[in-house]
Amino acid sequence: MAQTKLLIDSTSYFRLAQNLHPLLATVFGKANYTLYAHEALTREFARQRRLQTKFHWFNETCYVQNRTRPLQLGRREKAAIEQTFGYLWAQVQDEQLGPSPADTRALATALELGICLVTDDQDLISLAKTYEVQTLTSLQLMKLMLEETHICMEKVRQVVAQWDYDRDIPADFRNQYRALFGEDPPKE
Repeated sequence: MAQTKLLIDSTSYFRLAQNLHPLLATVFGKANYTLYAHEALTREFARQRRLQTKFHWFNETCYVQNRTRPLQLGRREKAAIEQTFGYLWAQVQDEQLGPSPADTRALATALELGICLVTDDQDLISLAKTYEVQTLTSLQLMKLMLEETHICMEKVRQVVAQWDYDRDIPADFRNQYRALFGEDPPKE
């Protein structure tokens, strides 16, 4: 059966990868969901000292190995993605939106491939909606994983408790958590 590819942006990757390892290229669920990170994620990490300090685990062997299976793209797809990226990046800059070049490139990729983008970046979600790109937040992804018996509710609670501890809570977190999981979110 064919994969249902999901592309994860940097924000959601950093929120989920350490606690849901291995996060990428692991098939789960009836629809053979498989998460991929855009290769621009590694370049973004290398350029930003803040990310290197906060996510020291990123370059540990097990996480590097988990990122070694990128989306397979042909020349035409790569060219179309680059053209779409240029257009989207100009819009991000003109409107002074928050997405990084790496996350804008992930959106361009999701748009061109017709796949879902996992992101918690509100500006990126809004831009994706403009171009009719399906999105999931990190919480919605974990709900999908829970429904597909890929993770258990205790794992969801552990992940969000870590977010609380790290003071890295997504926008509208509490309301979305209650709506998705029917309980108040745990605190560290």
